[in-house]
Amino acid sequence: MRLLLPLLVFAACSGHLATAVAATSADADPHQLELPAGITATMKSRANVRFGPSLNARVVRAMDAGEAVEIVGAAQVPDWLVIRFPLQGTAWVHGKVIQAIDGGKRWKVTTEGAKARDDARLLGNIVAELGVGEILEDRNRTVGDWHAVYVPSAVAYVHRSVLNLPDGQAVQQQKAKAKIAQQSWGDAQTTYARYFAAVQHDANAAATLDWSGLTQQLQSVAKDHPESAVRQSAQRIRDGIERVLEATQAVHDAHGQKPTTPTTPATPTTPTTPTTPTTPTKPNTPTPTTPDNSLQVPAHDDPVALTPTEVAKPAAPTAPHAFIAEGCVSENSDYPKVGAPNLLIDGNSNVVAFLSMKPGSTLNLSEYYWRWVGVSGESKDLDTALHGLDRKIPLIIVDDVGLLKK
Repeated sequence: MRLLLPLLVFAACSGHLATAVAATSADADPHQLELPAGITATMKSRANVRFGPSLNARVVRAMDAGEAVEIVGAAQVPDWLVIRFPLQGTAWVHGKVIQAIDGGKRWKVTTEGAKARDDARLLGNIVAELGVGEILEDRNRTVGDWHAVYVPSAVAYVHRSVLNLPDGQAVQQQKAKAKIAQQSWGDAQTTYARYFAAVQHDANAAATLDWSGLTQQLQSVAKDHPESAVRQSAQRIRDGIERVLEATQAVHDAHGQKPTTPTTPATPTTPTTPTTPTTPTKPNTPTPTTPDNSLQVPAHDDPVALTPTEVAKPAAPTAPHAFIAEGCVSENSDYPKVGAPNLLIDGNSNVVAFLSMKPGSTLNLSEYYWRWVGVSGESKDLDTALHGLDRKIPLIIVDDVGLLKK
């Protein structure tokens, strides 16, 4: 048991804390909106949540009156809000870019830039671009090599007019509740790091810690924290600890053991006069024991050592990509003389750039229609006579495109 417990905790729980800490980083611009990120609103009536900030964008799903949405921030298009991808929404990811973890309940992304799509096919619209190590929730459905998943990092869009936005008092109440939940989350991370260090130092002593109390604290975070990414991370850590507790109890039951409890040190006795040493006896030859296979160590895909100091470290910001233009991608049907199949428009429906793909590129801009993106590539000046607009608009020969959460 002394060796099994640290292996169990290490296998079931390690790696979760780093992911959990990263989940608290912001991924929107809440200062653009009078409502802070993480505030919850409800639907006024049945209405559509979309993949982009436009009525032309494809529908993620229709949401009923009273259903809650988590606001991430303001979209670049007036009167549209960025929301967390609905929990009821489903995306699809190809099996070659993910690896099963946590007994198949979740998937870890193994390929940088992997695409989550709205359909189980390569021509499906892109829901999110994924990073290596990102964790996806399994939806228990497959179509060929495609797996249905929930993507915590994905966003969707909804128009203000279909939401019951909280008033000032409700916002303050939500902020106060969120502050308590965030404090609880910080405490849970600190406790988990301390318990984990205890396991590595002394397994028997670690077995006496209040693991059940920690799971209850994590369950509270998973239920009440305003950010879905944090809720998912807290649930993952809790699930890992639950597996440890169940496995430990199974060992205790199988061997008729009880959990070790701290003992009071014995009162030292008065030294007695040493007796004449006796001839040492020959030690008994140890009898080989049959390995205990009653307990299977839960498999883990990428164990890493964690220390309590990692809890306090904020997630390192990623360097922004060098995009030369941003906006919504649309089909170019109004300016045929330009000869570009697509265009980029801003939040006020003004044309930002005309877009053509770099020869030989495998990118398909139609996958990004009405999504807010950044594009990079070679920019060329166009004769205004080709489009008839009153300003210079470049033609961009696109070599890269990326989803932006705006």
